[in-house]
Amino acid sequence: MASTTAQVSLNGAATGVGATVDFATAKSIVTCVIIPSKSGLTGVVAVEASQDGAAWVPMGSVSVDRSQPRAMDFKGGAFRYWRASVYADVAGSGAVTATFMEAG
Repeated sequence: MASTTAQVSLNGAATGVGATVDFATAKSIVTCVIIPSKSGLTGVVAVEASQDGAAWVPMGSVSVDRSQPRAMDFKGGAFRYWRASVYADVAGSGAVTATFMEAG
């Protein structure tokens, strides 16, 4: 069954590794939404996945360089654990929030 509420990994973060989102079972369709707190920020947020919660695989990254939220869709594979991490610190007196939802 797909999730009905977004699970937060980064919550107003400008640096660091986000909280692990545990979907309880492996999921093959996951979406991450990255929301900047304001326009004019710079930085890079990456999404990582894991089958065991210890070994993390980079799945993709986005630049935080505009005021609009950005979505990243991941299809295929099977990962139980997901997280967002700030790879290049967010600059510009702001922060980002990253949430995850699964569909399969």
